Amino acid sequence: MSVRKGRLVALALLLPLVGASWVPAAQEDSTLEDAYTVWLCPMHRDHQSHGEGNCPVCGMALVRRTLVTRYVCLGEEDGVIEDEPGICPDTGEPLVPATREVVWYCPSDPDRMFVEPGVCDTDIARAMTTRVSAHGDHNPRHGGILFMAPDGVHHLEGALEDGAFRLYFYDSFTRPIEPEPFGARVVPADERGAPLGNPVALATVAGALETPVEAAAGERAAFTAFVRFPDRDDEDRFDFIFLSDAEKAALMAEAASTALPELRVPDTAQAILDAIRARDRRVQTLIDQGRWADLFIPALEAKDLALAYGEAASDRPWVALKRIVRGAWLLDMYGDLGDRVRVGEAYEIFAEGMRGLPERAPE
Repeated sequence: MSVRKGRLVALALLLPLVGASWVPAAQEDSTLEDAYTVWLCPMHRDHQSHGEGNCPVCGMALVRRTLVTRYVCLGEEDGVIEDEPGICPDTGEPLVPATREVVWYCPSDPDRMFVEPGVCDTDIARAMTTRVSAHGDHNPRHGGILFMAPDGVHHLEGALEDGAFRLYFYDSFTRPIEPEPFGARVVPADERGAPLGNPVALATVAGALETPVEAAAGERAAFTAFVRFPDRDDEDRFDFIFLSDAEKAALMAEAASTALPELRVPDTAQAILDAIRARDRRVQTLIDQGRWADLFIPALEAKDLALAYGEAASDRPWVALKRIVRGAWLLDMYGDLGDRVRVGEAYEIFAEGMRGLPERAPE
């Protein structure tokens, strides 16, 4: 399983799939070459396994899921579902990636779904389709930055529009919800996240919370938002760094020339060490740029490589490797939540593990 798919494991199915939209008519004939199976805790997203078991935090049984990445029209839960990137026929906009759960059903009883293929009572093979997954779509709807909320139920998007900073709220399936139950304060921040003034309360407008700001779309700007969610006593912090159009163009060129290749574990222990350090450099770059949502790729690749080094090397520095693994999971989690402070704390754990690795692998 590639780590790019693995990040969707971390995003998908934080909650049980109650209320997931599913249309049997949207049966897919595509292959499942990119499918991957995971066992997840329904409540604690950072606890998952490659096999059956119980969550070490709450004791709940891990649930088995088969997931795939598909490409859909932005904001549409079903309809156009493609295996590869393309264009939405209704809007002309690019299709966006989304995690979908693979399920099987019998045509005679389409409301009963199975997590694996099989045979129906009539000796007819079960039909396969996919359905939307909770936390499987993190594509912003307003050109802003979308984070998952720590309550495990909501998403929020910060955007600069029409001279205002706006917060939009979504449910676990990234469907828009009204902002009235939420409260938020926001303050401009410098490059290190230090506030430039006092937080200002956002006012409720149609479909969002907003406050006027001097920054405009297309210009570099940073804001820290403190958001109060229903049924949570404390405010949660979100750090938004909006890159300028010129910076975005430069990053696209950089990604084309320096993107990390699809993860393949090298054959030698030394090559694995070199690959881990390459991921560490990428993590540092993304943190410096405030690109929290992109941390998952190099962080979780470093995690997989660290585990591979533990199997391949004769020295096996387990303490350092465990810190890399733990730090990688935290970078993925806090990157999704958009909390600059916690991202920094997670990287300290990760970096401590990196410092514990040998310069050269033993022969």
